[in-house]
Parts: sequence; C-alpha cells; structure tokens
Amino acid sequence: LGDEMQAAGNGQVVNLLFWVAFAILLIGWINYINLATAQATDRAREIGVRKVVGARRSHLLGQFFVQSVVINGLAALVSLGLLTVLRQPLTNLLGHSLDFSLVSTSLLWTFGTVFLVGVLVSGVYPALLLSSIQPTSVLKGQLTQKLSGLWARRGLTVFQFAASILLIAGTFAVYRQVSFMQSQDLGFDAEQVLVLQGPKVGDNDNGQAFEPLRQQLLQLPDIETVCAAGTVPARSYNASLANVRPSGWADGTGLLLDFLIVDDQYRSTFGIDLIAGRDFSLQRDSSAQTVMVNEQAALRLGFNNPADIVGTNILWQSEDTPDAWFQVVGVIQDYHHASLQRARDAMVVVYDPYPDDYYALRMNTNNVATTIQKVKDIYTSAFPGNPFEHFFLDETFAAQYAADLRLGNIMILFGGLAIFIACLGLFGLASFTALRKMKEMGIRKILGASFASIIYLFTREFIGLIIVATVLGLPLAYWLIGRWLENYAYQMPLSVGLFLTPILLLLVISLLTISYHTVRTVLVNPINHLRQES
Repeated sequence: LGDEMQAAGNGQVVNLLFWVAFAILLIGWINYINLATAQATDRAREIGVRKVVGARRSHLLGQFFVQSVVINGLAALVSLGLLTVLRQPLTNLLGHSLDFSLVSTSLLWTFGTVFLVGVLVSGVYPALLLSSIQPTSVLKGQLTQKLSGLWARRGLTVFQFAASILLIAGTFAVYRQVSFMQSQDLGFDAEQVLVLQGPKVGDNDNGQAFEPLRQQLLQLPDIETVCAAGTVPARSYNASLANVRPSGWADGTGLLLDFLIVDDQYRSTFGIDLIAGRDFSLQRDSSAQTVMVNEQAALRLGFNNPADIVGTNILWQSEDTPDAWFQVVGVIQDYHHASLQRARDAMVVVYDPYPDDYYALRMNTNNVATTIQKVKDIYTSAFPGNPFEHFFLDETFAAQYAADLRLGNIMILFGGLAIFIACLGLFGLASFTALRKMKEMGIRKILGASFASIIYLFTREFIGLIIVATVLGLPLAYWLIGRWLENYAYQMPLSVGLFLTPILLLLVISLLTISYHTVRTVLVNPINHLRQES
C-alpha cells in the first residue's frame, strides 16, 4: 500500500517457503520409509520368530510405531536445539528477527502437528508392511519376491529427485531474474547521485533557504548539479490523480496517472533524456502552470507520436477551473521510477521552483567521504536543527531487490538441505543394494565381467529414476517458474540451461553418492562375497 511506514512482507513468499519446508520434511520421511522397507529382508527372521512364539500383528504394529515415535521425537528435540543455536544466523538470513519462546503456544502447536504427521506418514507403511510378514514366507525364501516394495521405493525416490530438481531450478530462477532486472537500462543515471532528505524543521518557504544552499553546494568542485524534488526514483510518487485528460476529452473520461513535483534541474541531475519540447525554466515557468509528461503518458492520453502532445493543455484536477489546466511543455523518455518488478508508469512531471522533500546532488569524485562531510557542513549550516539524512540513489534502488536476493539465499539453503537429505537416503539405499548384490557381483567378476560393466549394472537403476524424475519434475518446474515470473513486468527469458543445470548437478551428486558403495563392493575379492552366508 502507498505511504506505509515501511514495505510489508510478501504473503506469496511466505506460502512458498511453507510448501518448500513441507517438501523437505516429506523427503526426510521418504528416507525413513525407504530404509525401513529395505530392511524387510533383514528383519524377516526376527518378525517370523516373534510370530511363531505368539506375537500378534497388533504387537508388531505397536513396536514399529514406537520406533517411529522415538525417531521423530528425537528429530524434534534436535531441531528445537538447532533453532535455538542458529537463531542469529537465521535472523540474518531472513532479514527478520525471530522472536519466539520455546514454550510459546504457536510453536508447541506447530511442532506437535509436525511430530504427529511425521509419525503417521513415516510409520504407517513400514509398520503395515513389516507386520504382515508371514513365518512360512520366511522359511520358503519367498519374502523378497513379495515384500521388497521395489516399486513403492522407486516411486518415493523419484519424488525426492523431482522435488530436488524443483528446488534447484527455483534457486537458479530467482538469482537469474534478479540479475536480469539489475542489468537492464533504467532510463536514468543512478550512479554518483547523493540524495538528501529535505528539512522538516524551520522555514523554507519559496526556497529562501534552498537557493543559497544550492549555490554553496555548486561551489564544491566535486558537485556537478543540484536539484530539489518532491520525490526521487525508488521513492513513492507525490500523488496519483484520477480524471487526467487533455482538452477535448469529455468529463469523466480521464485517466489515473502518477505525479512528480520537481524543479528545473531534475532532468539534468538524473540524466533523463528529453524526447520533445523543452525542459523547465526558472525564468519562464515560475509564474506559469507547466508540466512535462513521459512517453507512456503521452500514448495513454491518445498521442501516438509523443511529440504531438507538446503545447496541449491537460486537466489534472477533478474540477474544470482555469487553475486546473496545465500546459505540456516537454516529453521525457520513459524511465523506471520503481524497480523492474513493475512496468514503466505513465507520469506527469509538475514544475515547482523549490520543492523541499528531497535534494539530489550529482557528484564526480572518488573521495566520497570527504565530499559528504563538506555537504553535511553546508546543509547543517543552512538548516540548523535538522538531521543530515542522506543515501546514495544506486544503493537505494538496488535495495528494492533485497527481498528477491534474500529469497534466493533461502532457496539455496533449502535446496542444498533437500539434496543432502535425499542423498542420505540414496546412500542408504545404495548400501542395501550393494549388500544384496554382493554374490551376484562376485560371480560376474569370476566370469570375467569388467569393472565398468559392473558399475553400469549397479547404477543404471538409479540413473533411470533420475530420468523419470526429470520427465515429471521439469514440466512442473517450468510451470511454477512461469507463474512466479508473472509477478514481474520484465521477465528473464526461460532458457534450456536454467533447467539443464539442476539435472546435471543432481546427476553428478547422485552418482558420487552411489559410487562410494559401488566401487567399494566391486573392489572386494569375489571369493569373500561367495563365502558369506546368504
């Protein structure tokens, strides 16, 4: 909303981070499910013996749910400890103070809900699967064929990879979009422009104090131009007025346009090009009602050739009185008054000899600190009792993208965490797969299979899962990134590299994870594999 004390948060970003966090939780729960079901063969004898000696399925269900409760409970306690220890780094990352108490109602409800959902999601399937093992199946050696859960584990692993692809692609998209916006031509020169807050204490009517200030500042060798304005780029417009219309338009057919109040040095100070007509002049416009418009305003007011609006009178107040009509004396080029998240606005630039909200100084110096001190001395002498508040325009303009960069940093953390957790599960699955295939690998090596062929045989399943995850995840990533880019008037082009990089990164990390167990198993003497008990 306009004229707020400070910029509010973005509800869409909050919702996005909630779902990203939930996806990471799902990846962790999937790891538990995959590893628990992969252990079905190893625990088959234990479960078979328990059933033979009288254990009921309800007892086994209770046992596996207790295990899930213990693991999720320990994870919750560790996370609370980490949240306390990492509170300050998280505050720096989020740009927002994390004021909470470990005994606060909202935090307890959140953790309680996550804990219960985690127990149910991660505990139900393994408990049902493991408790359904029949002792006869164990004795007949049919367990692996019936309860391997191969397709379920594959499906869950595919989900992990697809979620990782989404997070990595999203992270790249955020940084590329911010870089794209920062690289665009703003239509004005924001470098080396020092902006001073106008005085709020004392009398500055009719520029009685500003004009001497301007002349003293211009005497400094490092100051090129000085202007006064009601607003500057990256700050709110002075007003947005409805019913703006040129002469000849019927009442009630006007447009809503943004207004700036500036003096005759505004355009030259900010390096804004003049397209047609003339600039403001202290001698010619002090007693006249004159304005300039930008190209967008001229087009919206019905002039396909912006130069044709020069000399036209426009009404910019609701009442049709002589004082409400202003003559257009010039057309300036479109420039980005705000960030590139929004399109260039249609604006009307109103002349005032001495506005006092902001003073902008174009500097030409490498010794910035010394120049600022000189400017401060002159300012405080001209406006005693007023604080010397200043900022550089380029830094303030770049700060408009701070929220997007912060989101990118958070996505890097979340994306890295998701990949790390997914690879932990992959590491465990690769370990179990290697153990199950030890004898097969030993026999293949004895029969003359090459090192490369065994590596390929072991890794092809996981590579296939990544390919399936890519097929499923890429269209969703493309759609979600496209929806997110709709929030920006100026959007980066969606290139192949944006989506190819996450796939290659995930593939390399996954292969490195799998390769540890693969190479370790292949290098063992095949005789040792064949001697081990089945």
